[in-house]
Amino acid sequence: MKSLRESADRLELTGRIAATVRDCVERSTMIGRVVWFFDRFFNMQIRQERPSDAAIIRFITESAFKGLPHSDQTESKIIDALRAAGALTISLIAIQGGEVIGHVAFSPVAINGKIDDWYGLGPLSVRPEHQKKGVGQALARDGLHRLMSMKAAGCVVYGNPRYYGRFGFESDTELYYGNVLSGYLQRVVFSGPTPRGEVTYLSVIR
Repeated sequence: MKSLRESADRLELTGRIAATVRDCVERSTMIGRVVWFFDRFFNMQIRQERPSDAAIIRFITESAFKGLPHSDQTESKIIDALRAAGALTISLIAIQGGEVIGHVAFSPVAINGKIDDWYGLGPLSVRPEHQKKGVGQALARDGLHRLMSMKAAGCVVYGNPRYYGRFGFESDTELYYGNVLSGYLQRVVFSGPTPRGEVTYLSVIR
């Protein structure tokens, strides 16, 4: 009789343990699904472009620059040409909710005709409906960090000083690029001396 009671107690304990385990699994699975949902639809991921991303990058770039007075609408062609020339050193896309929402490119530049580990930032594009939400900032910061990891000497950019100043860029009258307005050509130095002279972007548009 005692052995039967002990067996029943063990079975009951085993059942409780099994139920607890099932409950934990269900809870962990539910939490995992919630984490996956928030990660997919609210968190932004940034990665290097893949060959299959070329079309969506072109679309995003054209959408971002459409109708802007300072644009000649060649930005997407510049990216395509840089890629074809093997000069797209860094090409990052931002993904949110499974959708590509932004892109930034970095390519080599020459200063006084010499290419010496200096790069140019741009074009930087974000889908119009996702602009002013920090996407462009995240892309720019990620790309600059990658340049520093590559031991780049520095980076230049042509754009609004108020925007790019937050990344460490500074206007420099010792650098110039064509007829660019004073102050709009900016640079950030990672290592070595601050260069002086004419900045030349890789000419790939035929």
